Amino acid sequence: MKLLYVLSALRNSLYDGRFQLNGRYRTYGQHSFIYDFLTACKDLDVHVELSVRGRDRFPLSVPLTQICTVSEYDTVEIRRGEWDAVIVDEIDDDMLNDIPRGLLFCMVHNARRIYPSEYRRRCDMFLCMSASSFRRQSTYIDASKLQLLYQGIDLNRFPMKSLDHSNSTAIPRVLVSSRLDGLKLSTITEVIFRLAESPALLTVVGDGDAFWQISDRLGQNITLINFIPCHSVQHFLPQFDIVVSSGRGVMESLATGIPSICAGLGYGGLVTPNRVEKLREATLTGYGCGPVPKDLTADLRAAQALSRHDCRQMAECFFDIDSLVQGVIQLVQTKSSHMG
Repeated sequence: MKLLYVLSALRNSLYDGRFQLNGRYRTYGQHSFIYDFLTACKDLDVHVELSVRGRDRFPLSVPLTQICTVSEYDTVEIRRGEWDAVIVDEIDDDMLNDIPRGLLFCMVHNARRIYPSEYRRRCDMFLCMSASSFRRQSTYIDASKLQLLYQGIDLNRFPMKSLDHSNSTAIPRVLVSSRLDGLKLSTITEVIFRLAESPALLTVVGDGDAFWQISDRLGQNITLINFIPCHSVQHFLPQFDIVVSSGRGVMESLATGIPSICAGLGYGGLVTPNRVEKLREATLTGYGCGPVPKDLTADLRAAQALSRHDCRQMAECFFDIDSLVQGVIQLVQTKSSHMG
């Protein structure tokens, strides 16, 4: 099977042009997904070419050349019949018109995105990666064009952290990894300030409007970093005992065997085997959950007591990117047979 994956790296449509570092946009979740999706495709013997408008501004262009062909969109003609399917991922509107007729899938990263009528007409399927995204998109798009394929990560990239029982009673090393602006700003900054008052060695990784506010208030007491590239984060995570994050950050920490507290659009709390499926419905963002507790000590203790094997097992059961890729393969085969 041959797939063409198309995206634009010129204007960073997911974040309105923000989060640029030396000319390259850092969308993290989107980029992490693309990296793991293409890796899984290679492992499953699916040939994929990545075509990027603004190839030199895409942070993963060089790392991904070890996995697939990465081309500049505006210098390569997309020919009809060359691919079994084309997947578009946050592209510029004019790019949609350039793609020849054929099987066309749209990867939905933003559950709140309202796609123009041309997208709804041209795309054969919209691939929603959470139940909440599926529900939101169903108010705009015919259900026959929607497919729920839960988001996942490359489990092979995140080896389980070695057990260290000496840390069970020590002061926990806590990582907060999140955007520091937008809809996550209120919850995540409150979590950071409360953790700073708790018995924890705190590291914060994230960029946004609150970065300097946190630096001014807590910089002398915590470690504050604005960015870790998604393709190297697996080497960074094992330093920590607990991770506070949302979306892929939670998935990555669980895969590493590190207990994770879900916080972002709301405070989802500790991710446990009996809560993970419910939290997954909103991509582990904490959407619709309660407020941040005034004292996070209880959650930190519960996280320290959670089995690392249980954490890894949650990742293996619910967040394996292979399941999503296999779903895409099946959709392509089914749609192709109907078109044929």
